[in-house]
Amino acid sequence: MKKESFVVLAEGKNSSEKMQVLFPGGIGTLTQFQPLLSILENRFGREEAIAGFQITDYPAFLEEPAEQLIANLGQKYAKVLLEKEATSYELIGYCFGGLAAMECARRLKDAGKMVKQVITIDTLPNETMLDSDLLMERSLGLFLGSDAYQAGHTVGEELLREALVDLSEKNHGFITTEALCALREPFEEVSACYRKLAEKSHEERLKGLMLTAATSTGKISEEELQQMELMFRIFKHTARAVWEYQPCVYNGDALVLSCADKTTSFLPPMKITTEAYIRSMTTSNFVVRTVEGNHGTCVIPPYVSSLADAIMGGSKL
Repeated sequence: MKKESFVVLAEGKNSSEKMQVLFPGGIGTLTQFQPLLSILENRFGREEAIAGFQITDYPAFLEEPAEQLIANLGQKYAKVLLEKEATSYELIGYCFGGLAAMECARRLKDAGKMVKQVITIDTLPNETMLDSDLLMERSLGLFLGSDAYQAGHTVGEELLREALVDLSEKNHGFITTEALCALREPFEEVSACYRKLAEKSHEERLKGLMLTAATSTGKISEEELQQMELMFRIFKHTARAVWEYQPCVYNGDALVLSCADKTTSFLPPMKITTEAYIRSMTTSNFVVRTVEGNHGTCVIPPYVSSLADAIMGGSKL
């Protein structure tokens, strides 16, 4: 059976024509929203339908130029929602999905539709472009909850972060495998780790991450894990799309959910906060709420309850 890009996850009640729509981040699957959905759909007094978008046409997605990807997704998704003729929309986007939601909301408003608000979940710019399969694999592993050490990424997060800060400053935020493997003291341990990993094939390295991924968190399914190479290509493409994205201007309300834990694992610290980033795109009412967890854990237990409370408390539908 063909998977549809637009999925109704929970039907509306009492003849309501309002709609809440989820926009995933990372690998573009709705699985990552399962823990949140289980709370939202059982909210007392809920009337609005809950729906979501997911990537299904993988070749078309991967062939889309990175610099146009987010804007084009917003346009595509808005076209779908306009056909649903809901009386109002609330768009919720996680990570990369927050930008797609902003682009979609802009087009819905241009078409005269009621957009109650856009809710972004720790949506951030990409300040460091990892033009390295080795580092993107580790980043994907972080997203999936894999055991990086068991998968061969034996260098500690703190030392790797220091090395990447050094490389980023020297190369205007752009980091390649060649530069990573050429590091010398005080980062010889980093380069040694990744020179060793580079001796393995990309497929072998992904398998190591797949075998240690935490499906129990509800962020990825077993079926999706079996498509690890495809998930990697999507993840890499979305990262480049955020790197090259030119923010839109959205004349509407925004609720910005910012993670209490700002740690970036092995990645260089962010210079721009999610609050400042989304504020630069909006011209209307703007509210910030803090949610528990970090960028990777805020959508899974135990922190997802804090996220759901912030969404339900901030919903204006």
